[in-house]
Amino acid sequence: MTTFFIVTSIVLGTMILAGLKDAKKQNTAFYKSRDKATHFHY
Repeated sequence: MTTFFIVTSIVLGTMILAGLKDAKKQNTAFYKSRDKATHFHY
């Protein structure tokens, strides 16, 4: 049970860290497509 918890926390931590690193890249593409859909521009 403890090993499972450690493995899960490590996996979640790496996923969160990877998400934070790729946040800028993904967010730009995501918000661009979202802006086109909502016709919202700065």
